[in-house]
Amino acid sequence: MKIQTISIDMARDTMVVVAASIIVAITVILREQIIASRFGVGDITDAFALASSVVIFLAAAIGGSLASSLIPVTIQVEVDSGKAAAEELCRAVLARLLVGMVVIAVLLYAFSKPIISVIAHNFAPEKQQLTHSLFILTLPLLPLAGWAAYATVLLNIRRRLLFSTLASAMIPLTGIIIIQVSPTPDALALGLVLGYLMQCLFVAFILKEEPRWLWPTWQAQRNQLRAVWNQYLPITIGSLFMIGTAVTDQVMAGWLTPGSVATLAFASILVNYLNAFAGRALGVPAIVHFSKLTAHKKWAEARRLMGQALLIIGGVALGLTVIVWGFSDWLVTQLFERGAFTSIDTAHVAEVQKYYSLQLTFQFIGVLLVRMLSALGKNHVLLAVGIFNFFANILLNWVFMKTLGVVGIALATSVVLFISALLSGAIVWRSLNAEFPGKRSMYSL
Repeated sequence: MKIQTISIDMARDTMVVVAASIIVAITVILREQIIASRFGVGDITDAFALASSVVIFLAAAIGGSLASSLIPVTIQVEVDSGKAAAEELCRAVLARLLVGMVVIAVLLYAFSKPIISVIAHNFAPEKQQLTHSLFILTLPLLPLAGWAAYATVLLNIRRRLLFSTLASAMIPLTGIIIIQVSPTPDALALGLVLGYLMQCLFVAFILKEEPRWLWPTWQAQRNQLRAVWNQYLPITIGSLFMIGTAVTDQVMAGWLTPGSVATLAFASILVNYLNAFAGRALGVPAIVHFSKLTAHKKWAEARRLMGQALLIIGGVALGLTVIVWGFSDWLVTQLFERGAFTSIDTAHVAEVQKYYSLQLTFQFIGVLLVRMLSALGKNHVLLAVGIFNFFANILLNWVFMKTLGVVGIALATSVVLFISALLSGAIVWRSLNAEFPGKRSMYSL
C-alpha cells in the first residue's frame, strides 16, 4: 500500500465527489433563490429557519455522526472477521439508530410547545405559532434522515461516492417542486420531509442488489457493537454541541431586530454550502482512506497523506475566503435579489456573509483533522472540542453582538472555528508522531 497509490485514489475519489457536489450545489441554490423570491426576509422565513434548524441540527448530529464511527469499525471488522460479520454489525446499528430517531421525534412532539416558547420567545404570538406549526411538520424527517445516513455510509464504504453525494440533491429538488406547486409556509416544511423520503428511495434503488444490508436486525457481536458505540457516543454528543452553535446563533439573532434570523440564515447559505461541500468532497474520501491506513497500521503513510492534504486544502480554502469576502455584495445580488428580497436586504446579508466567510479555511482543514481523529479512534477528543466550541460561541456572540449586531454573531463563529482548528491540529500532530508499536483492534477495546 504505497502512499502514491493512496494519494491518487483519494484525489480521484475527491474529484468524483466534487463533480457530484456541483450538481447538488445547483439544486440547493435554486431552492434558496425560490424561497428568497417567494418569501423574502420576513416572518415566514424567520419561522421556517428557526423551526427547521432544530430538527435538521438533530438529524445531522445523530445521523451524520454515523460515518465517523461506523466506517472505521466496519472496515476493521471486515479485515479481521469477514464481510458477513460486517453486515451483521451494520444491520444491528441500523436497528438501534431507527429506534433512537423515532423516540427523539416523539419526545420533540410531546415537548414542542415549551421548546418553541424558549427558542422563539422574542417572536410575536402569531409568528411563534407559525414556528411551532412548521416545527411539528418537520419532525417526520428524523427517522428518514437516520436511514438515509446509514445507507449513505454503505455507499461510502463501497466507494460508490458519486451516488452517495448525488442522493442529497433529492432534498432541494423535492423542495423546489413542492414550493412551486404550493408557495405556502407549510410547503417549506413538507418539501423538506418529502425530500428526505426521496433521498431514501434513491439510495435504496442504488443498493437494490444488496437488500439484506438495508433491513435492520437486532443481533450482533456485543464487542463490535460496543466498539461502534464507544466511537459514536462521544462524536454524537460533540456534534450536538458543534452543530448546536448554528442553532444558538439563530436563537440569539432572534433577540435582535426583526428579520435578523432570516438575514443570518441567508448570509450563511453560501458559506455553509461550501463547508458542506468540503465535508463531502474531503470528509468522505478521507474517512475511508484514513481508516484503511490505520486498520493496516500504516502510520508513516498516514502522516504524509495528512500533511499533503492540509497544505493543498488550506491554500484552496484561503483563496475561497478572499473571493467570497471581495465579491460578497455581487454574490448576494446574483443569488437572492429578486421578488421580495430587496437591495436593502442585499446590503445587510452581504455584510454578514463577509464575516461568515472568515471561517472557511479553518472549516476545510478541520474536516481533514476530524476524519483523522475518527480513524484513530479518538472521537472523545471531538467531544471535548465540541463542548468548547459551543460555550465559546455563546460567549463571543454575546460580546460581539452588543456592538456589531448580527455581524458579530458571524464573526464569533469564525473565531471559534479558528481556535478549534488549532486544538484539533495539535492533537492530530501529536498522535501521528507518537510511537505506535502496535494498535489494538478498535472492537477489542
